Amino acid sequence: MVLIFGIAFIAALFATVAGFGSATILTPFMSLVIPLKQAIVLVAFFHGASNLSKTGFFRKSIDKRLFLIYGLPSAGSAFIGAQLLHYFNARPLSLIFAVFLLAYSAYSLFNLDFSIPESRKTLVTGGLISGFTGGLIGLGGAVRSVFLISTKIDKKTYIATSAAIAVIVDVTRVSVYLYQGALRSEYFSYIIPLVVLAFFGVFTGKRFLVRLETKLFKRIVLGAIMAVSLRLLLS
Repeated sequence: MVLIFGIAFIAALFATVAGFGSATILTPFMSLVIPLKQAIVLVAFFHGASNLSKTGFFRKSIDKRLFLIYGLPSAGSAFIGAQLLHYFNARPLSLIFAVFLLAYSAYSLFNLDFSIPESRKTLVTGGLISGFTGGLIGLGGAVRSVFLISTKIDKKTYIATSAAIAVIVDVTRVSVYLYQGALRSEYFSYIIPLVVLAFFGVFTGKRFLVRLETKLFKRIVLGAIMAVSLRLLLS
C-alpha cells in the first residue's frame, strides 16, 4: 500500500493543477490491491477530501454565479445518472463522450483562444451534461472541465469553482456509502492516510499552480482531458 499512497499524493497534486483526475488516476491502481467496489468507495473519500482542500485553499476565488448556475443542475442530473446506471450499458455512451472529449481537446490545443459562450443557458446545459455523465459513466470531471476551462475565468477561479461543484457530488455519494455500509471494516484504516495525503497533495499542487503561465495551464488541462478520453477509448 505504500506505493498506492504515493500515487494518491501524486493524483491529488495533479488534480489540483488540472482541476480533475484524482479518482481517474488512483482508482485503477487501488483496484489492483483491493476489490474494485471497495476501491471506488475509498477513492470517494480521497476525492472528497481533495476537493474540500481545494475549496478551502482557493475559497476566495470561487465564482458564486458559476457555482449556482452550473453546480445545482449538475448535482440533480448526477443523481439521475447514478440511478440509471443499473439499467443501461454505459459503455457505448462512454465511447461517444470519449470521442467528443478527444476531438474537443485536440482542437482546443491548437486554438487556445477558443471559448464557449458564457450564457446562462450554456452553463445550465453544461451542468446537466457533466452531472449526468458523472453519475452514469464517471466522466463528470472531464466534461465539467470542458465547459469551465472554455469560459473566461482565470485559473484559480476555475480550480476553486470546479472543486466546489465537485464537493456537492462527493458529499452526496459518500453519505450514501456510509448509510449503506458499503465500506468493509478492514479498510477503515485507509481513510485517514488518504485524507491526509489528499490535503498535502493539494497543498503542494497549489504551489505549482501559482507559478504556471495561463496558456501552459490551459494546455495541461486540455492534455489531461485528452489522456482521459484516450484511456476510455483504449480500455
